[in-house]
Amino acid sequence: MFHSPRSSFGGRRSTGRIAPPLGKAIPEKLTSRVIKEVNDFADLSFLVPHEALRREMRRAEELLPYLKLGHDWRIERFFKWWRLYFYPFLHGHHDNEEIYFFPALEWKCGRLPEQCTCSHATLMATMDDIIAAERTYRSATTSRRGKARIVEDVCESLEKWFPALEQHLAEEEELITPLIRSNYTEAEYEAMLERFLRQQGLNDARISLPRIIDACKDWMTPESFHTFTMDVPWLIRLLYKYFWEPEFRKDRALIKDIMADEPPKRRGLCAGGK
Repeated sequence: MFHSPRSSFGGRRSTGRIAPPLGKAIPEKLTSRVIKEVNDFADLSFLVPHEALRREMRRAEELLPYLKLGHDWRIERFFKWWRLYFYPFLHGHHDNEEIYFFPALEWKCGRLPEQCTCSHATLMATMDDIIAAERTYRSATTSRRGKARIVEDVCESLEKWFPALEQHLAEEEELITPLIRSNYTEAEYEAMLERFLRQQGLNDARISLPRIIDACKDWMTPESFHTFTMDVPWLIRLLYKYFWEPEFRKDRALIKDIMADEPPKRRGLCAGGK
């Protein structure tokens, strides 16, 4: 999902203007290798989703040492977290790029750089492999390949996948941001995003908004963050407060469970679905 502050999650007319302190960043909090400060709408449009994606990726990366400990309760919770929370967020982002965002850009800008579009299939295939590994793990025994080997393969795969994803996000920021800047006015870009966001619906916002807000709270200045969240339509803010943010807390509870010193109570495993 890509965002301009004036078209966040649909439901509000684009103004064609970024209010002054909206989008201002705390430079040392940015994880981007390419965009080190917010200069215009093109920078902000990529930082909003990508800062959230990189933070989620690094949380996943931090869990690998705990998987290698080999405890069933950690591994089962990791697979659950991947399936319920990480996978839908990242996969949904790339699906939206391919279905909505890239075609709209190509109509306006011409053919996009090949490395920005071709790496999606490989990145998504690895994510699907982790989903499949959960099913294999559940049915595995020590005489049938073994759970330890499955976990080893998952960790090895992800240790290669994290840098590839980081590089992919950097390439998009480096190569596509200038195309947006040179082919769109801010008003034109916001109008395109308004159409794009309306096509995605509430389910995409349910998944992405809590993680984007969590990231923006870290890298935006307090004034910018307040303006950003207040620009979200009131109905979406209501859904976020009473439904989506509580579900997001279950995501974070699973992460804490995986990193705990001992198996959490049964309640921790049941939260957030099966």
